Amino acid sequence: YQFTATGSGWTNLTDFKYRNISVNGVTTRSALVCCRGGKIGHLVVGKKTSQNQNAVSRSITLPTAHSPHGIERIPGHGLIVVAMTGGADPENGYIQVLRPDPSNASKFIKSQGVRFPDVHAFTWDPTRQVLWAIGRNQLRSYRVTGTGAAAKLTGTGAFPAINIIPPGKSATIGHDVQPDYSNRNNLLITNSQGAYEIDITNPRAPHMTAFQLAGSIKSFCRDSSGVSFWIRADGTSQNSDYRSKRIWFRTPGSTNQNVLTPFDMYRARTPNAGFF
Repeated sequence: YQFTATGSGWTNLTDFKYRNISVNGVTTRSALVCCRGGKIGHLVVGKKTSQNQNAVSRSITLPTAHSPHGIERIPGHGLIVVAMTGGADPENGYIQVLRPDPSNASKFIKSQGVRFPDVHAFTWDPTRQVLWAIGRNQLRSYRVTGTGAAAKLTGTGAFPAINIIPPGKSATIGHDVQPDYSNRNNLLITNSQGAYEIDITNPRAPHMTAFQLAGSIKSFCRDSSGVSFWIRADGTSQNSDYRSKRIWFRTPGSTNQNVLTPFDMYRARTPNAGFF
């Protein structure tokens, strides 16, 4: 998938997701783009420029000092959330909530900031109607209150924060949280120590199981067939210590396999446009 964009800030892609968006009964396949260079974009897949490239439909530039790392859309409210990790001061990490600018169809505007140190990634859970967010030591859930311009994230009425610190460790940083498309009662996460499955059949009594113990796993996904795939910063990228040219796979009942590519990758994502 390729897209074209004008202006600066579209550098160091940190997150990309397909999402189905319904407006007035019409569903369109869209893409969410998050860049460490500061640009955040929403694209309608198939909407082309004169050069036949996918075009950015709506965007905003966020402060690069806080390093945009993850993105998600909250359906029914038109909200976009962006993980601002805190940069040089992780204590200042926060969730930036965006909404469409009513006076400019090509822009987002900021509507709320929610503090979460080292926040890195999100996924919306339509079954439980919460946004899952991962950051320092915890996986947190948020609900949405209000409508339109008054819509906001709140921890009130959500589930208790889930401790993601592995046994024997005193702290960790969560790097990714994704749905398990083969089991809607699972969340897939990564932290400083590895990749894990979290059973949220009862979100108030979750169970975390290690899938792959290794440092620097930046993303972890699983498709509906049960195939798992992940990116681990492993020194194969000459341009970054948080990217890799290698993607890992595991099919159910098999061992790990990998493919070396010509691309520097931070995260791998499934083309599934659904939330779970």
